[in-house]
Amino acid sequence: VVARVDAAKAVLQKSSETSSQVDGDREELRSAIVTITDGLATQGHAPSLGLSIVRANGGSIPLQMLKDQLGVRLSEGNPESSSATTSQKVLEAVYTLVSASLLSIDRTSVQQLVTASI
Repeated sequence: VVARVDAAKAVLQKSSETSSQVDGDREELRSAIVTITDGLATQGHAPSLGLSIVRANGGSIPLQMLKDQLGVRLSEGNPESSSATTSQKVLEAVYTLVSASLLSIDRTSVQQLVTASI
C-alpha cells in the first residue's frame, strides 16, 4: 500500500511539474505575442493596433469604442485617407482579430463588449 501511495505521489508530482511547464510555456508565448503585436502596432498595423487598444483598456472594451479609437489611430497614421477607407480598415482589423480568436465579441451585451484572449 505504501508503495502504491508513493507511486501515486510521484505521478501527481510529475503531473504538477508538467502543468507548471505548460503554464510557463503558455505565458512565454503570450508575452511573445504581445511583444510582436506591440511592435506591429507602432508601425500602424491595424489588427495589432486594435489588439493593443483592447489590452490598454483592461482587456475589454465596447465594440463601438474600439471602432472609434481604432479609426482615430489609423487616421493619425494617414491623414489623406478617406473616412470610407478608414472604416473599411477598421472592420477588416476587427474581423481579422475575431476570426483568429484573438478577440471575442459578446453580442448579448448591450455594449457588445470586445474581449482580448491574450
